Amino acid sequence: MERTSPPAVDLEASLPNHLRLETVALDRLVFADRKLRKHPASQIRKIARSLETFGWVTPIVIDESGLVIAGRARIEAARSLGPRVRSLTLVEPGLYQLLRQEGRPEWTEVETLGRAVLGAVAEGNDRAAAKAFMTYWLGRWRWWLSPERFKAAIEATIPKVALEFGFAIDATTTLQDYAAITAPTLLIVGTSTCAPNRAIVDLLATALPNVKVETLRGAGHMSPFTHPTELNRLILHELALER
Repeated sequence: MERTSPPAVDLEASLPNHLRLETVALDRLVFADRKLRKHPASQIRKIARSLETFGWVTPIVIDESGLVIAGRARIEAARSLGPRVRSLTLVEPGLYQLLRQEGRPEWTEVETLGRAVLGAVAEGNDRAAAKAFMTYWLGRWRWWLSPERFKAAIEATIPKVALEFGFAIDATTTLQDYAAITAPTLLIVGTSTCAPNRAIVDLLATALPNVKVETLRGAGHMSPFTHPTELNRLILHELALER
């Protein structure tokens, strides 16, 4: 018997017209002055464990002023978790939506690649999508000279890659949102990387309050594969500093 996947649910599309889904910072929320029911500490701990395991699945309800209508216990649980990240190390993060939002010329390059990859996947031509994607990162000759088993492996994963690439392009998180990250952050970028990834690192370097940038000489976007020793050395050094 053939197994079928359940239909995807678009939560935002299912909301009434007067409601919308939005991500807000906890410090933007306000509570009514009236006395509210106090949640026991044991319940807050259980909700906190659920948030750590599954993430924030069910939205809270607030009005236009940020007044909490429903979800106070989940907010208390989230606050009880406190800062969970000691430091961040990011290797050329693919936050491509920043290029679109900030009007950077490098966005055109990303958009062209996205159309090639997503269009080929939509047509069922995963090999063409894999070729377009990897040629961009590795170069035409590297793809042409790659063994068939490598090309087949990339082709097998390209639908997932295309989906993630689409999400990255359409994401709504802004540079100002990322500026709220206060944890020490190390950005690693290769000197031979493509212009869009270099531009993203430059944007984050000006926005994050506690950031430093390290460059890998001669490395491109695939530095975890081409320069693993140098990359690991930078990461291990950063971890040692944060102990």
